[in-house]
Amino acid sequence: MKAENMDSTKAGRIEWLDALRALAAILVVLGHQMPEYGTPFFVFMTPIQMPLFFILTGYFFKIKSGSIREMFQYLFFRILVPWLTLSISYNIIVYCYKGDFESILSLIYSMISGSANWYMICYMIAYTVLFLVSKYVNRFDLRIICLFAVGGISLVLGYFGIAGFAKFNTALTVQIYLAFGVLLKKYKDKVLSLPWWTVGIATMIYIVFGLVTCVYYPGVNLDVNRNQYYNYVISFGMVLCGNYALVRIFEGLSRKVKIPNWIIQIGQNTLVIYLLHGIVIGWLKKFLQIVWGYMGTSDYLHGIRCYSRNYLWCNL
Repeated sequence: MKAENMDSTKAGRIEWLDALRALAAILVVLGHQMPEYGTPFFVFMTPIQMPLFFILTGYFFKIKSGSIREMFQYLFFRILVPWLTLSISYNIIVYCYKGDFESILSLIYSMISGSANWYMICYMIAYTVLFLVSKYVNRFDLRIICLFAVGGISLVLGYFGIAGFAKFNTALTVQIYLAFGVLLKKYKDKVLSLPWWTVGIATMIYIVFGLVTCVYYPGVNLDVNRNQYYNYVISFGMVLCGNYALVRIFEGLSRKVKIPNWIIQIGQNTLVIYLLHGIVIGWLKKFLQIVWGYMGTSDYLHGIRCYSRNYLWCNL
């Protein structure tokens, strides 16, 4: 019996898209624990990691008929307040307790400039640009052209180091990823009906481009945060091919197997996962420091400590 062409949904959500969000969140967490940029891990991870987040943002974006004021209210109450509450409220409380008001000002400046928690300020600017383009450019084709044009201009500005403050340049460049998401939403049925051999070709291109990067561009990788694209064809080719393959694979798997609930929960709470994973990792490091400090009092335990340190500490 032929399977019906429908999305696996729960409470109005598309579960395989939540699973894609979860994958992006897990890659972000892993990336923050890997200290060396330019390694094969980063080369093959970064074209999926943050681009996938923005592609999904473009997919779920709905053209707002409301005012610009309502848009800013949405960003303030749904993005800024939760983000600041989870990310810096603890630090501000500690600094206030210590009377270290200079550190509070420094923290606020780092948030505004994008040097700390860059994704928040980048997302808010990127969302605002997408909102304005969608609101005032009525024709769909012209809207997509505008988004790609904004992204292209940003790449030129970024090449000359212009408009980097507050991640403004990065926010303009990601309009390209948002456009990919908008296109995916409009043409989803056509994309999902493409033959499966296209997934194989896309995967092969992704792998070949990644290997070319490792050989001919050693020590570098795509970096959305720094607006770093070492080769535009390879960088955006990997983004397009890699995420297309993932979309097809995850949607196909959702027809065959049930997506575990814990993966869906991660996908539905990516903001919490992203902001709190650093605290959890920090606590785990402190715990390991205490344990290893105790183990150092015994020659036998000291050997275990040194052995485990090589495998655990470098990855946390």
